[in-house]
Amino acid sequence: MRITRSLLLFALALGGCAWDAPREAREGSLRADGALPPLDLGPGPDRGPPTPACADDVQTLFGEDGGWVGEGPVTREAPRLPVDCGASGRGAVFAFRSAEGGAWRFSSEGSSLVDTVVSLLAGCDANALLLACNDDTDRGTQAVLEATVQPGQLVYVVVSSFGGGEEGLARLAVTPVGAPLPGDPCDVDAPEACGAALACWWSDGARVPVCQAPRPRQVDERCAPDDRIGPCVDGALCLGEGAEARCVAGGGGCPPGVVAGDLEQFRQGEARWVVGSADVQSGGVLAACLSGEQRRHRIWRLLITQGGRYVFETRAPQRDRAVDTVLEVALVCGPGRALACDDDGGSSTFSRAELDLSAGMDVFVKVSAFGPGEVGAFSLVVTRQ
Repeated sequence: MRITRSLLLFALALGGCAWDAPREAREGSLRADGALPPLDLGPGPDRGPPTPACADDVQTLFGEDGGWVGEGPVTREAPRLPVDCGASGRGAVFAFRSAEGGAWRFSSEGSSLVDTVVSLLAGCDANALLLACNDDTDRGTQAVLEATVQPGQLVYVVVSSFGGGEEGLARLAVTPVGAPLPGDPCDVDAPEACGAALACWWSDGARVPVCQAPRPRQVDERCAPDDRIGPCVDGALCLGEGAEARCVAGGGGCPPGVVAGDLEQFRQGEARWVVGSADVQSGGVLAACLSGEQRRHRIWRLLITQGGRYVFETRAPQRDRAVDTVLEVALVCGPGRALACDDDGGSSTFSRAELDLSAGMDVFVKVSAFGPGEVGAFSLVVTRQ
C-alpha cells in the first residue's frame, strides 16, 4: 500500500472576497477512523447549473435527504478538469447541492477503479476553482473527503483514477459526517443502519456484513433482500432470509397462458413510457395487494437501462370506459416478489407507485381490474425522474 497522500486546497478570505484569494495547500491529518476532518469551504458564490462545457458529462446523484449515491464512467475521453492529488483530471463528474448545508463525506468506495481520487470544484469547466481533494486514507486506496458545504452551495465532485492510467466505473457516496463509514459492521435486518447512500452487504470473504456503496451482486453471491436499490444483476432475484439470502438467476418467466409485452419508450431518448389506452384482458393474475379471485389484467416487461427513481401511474384512457385499476410492479411475471402494489394512490380510482430501481433490473408492470369480472380501459405512464 502506498503512503497516504491527502491534499486540501482552499481559498483564504481576503478583503471580503474569499474566491479571489490565492490557493494554498496543506496536508490533511487523519482521524482515528481514517477519514479527514471536515474542511470548511466557505460561503462561495452559486455558479448556477453546469456550464455547456460539461453539461452532458454531469452524472446524477440518487437518494433521500439522508444521503446520495451515483455512478459514472471514467474514460480517457472524459473532459479534463483542474483536479489534483495525483489525479489525471479526467473522471466522472457529479453535481451536489445541500439545501441545509453542513459537513458531508464524499467517498469513492465501491468504484471498479483500484485507486481513486475525489476532488471538489466550484465549477465544471477547465478554469474551475479547486476547493479540495483526497487520494486515499489508511482504510485503503479509495478516497474519502469531508467538507463543510454552505446552504444552497453548488459543488462539483470528480472521481478519477490516481495517475490517470485506469478506466472503469466510478461510484460516489455522499453521506452526512457522523453517519456510518464504508466498511463499518452493520445488520442486514436493519436496512437503515448504513444510511441512505450505503447498503449493508457481505463483502467478498467477509465474516460479517458491512456498510458499502450499493453495487449489484452476482448470481450465488450473498445479498440483502430488502435493499431498496436492487441488489442483484441482470434481473436475478435476492431470495432467502438474513445470512442465507443469495442472488438466484431466472424467475422472470410468465406462467402458461400469461403474456407480457415489452414496454417501449414514448419517444426515442425520452425517459418516459406511455400506453395510451389498453383493455384489461382475461383472468390469470392476482395482484399482491388483492385477495380472492384472479382479475382481468395486462402485463408489460420493462428493462431498466438507467438507474434512478421511477414513477408508475395509471390514468384515464384516451377512449373507452375507464376501469378501477390496481397497479403492481414486480420482479417476476407470476405471483411473488412484488416491489410495489397500489389500488387508489393516483387520481380518483387510478393507481400510482414510486420506486428506486438500478440499471440491469428486469421488472414487470401489472395492471389489473379492482373487482373480479370488471372490464374497461386505462392509460399507463412510466417516468424516470
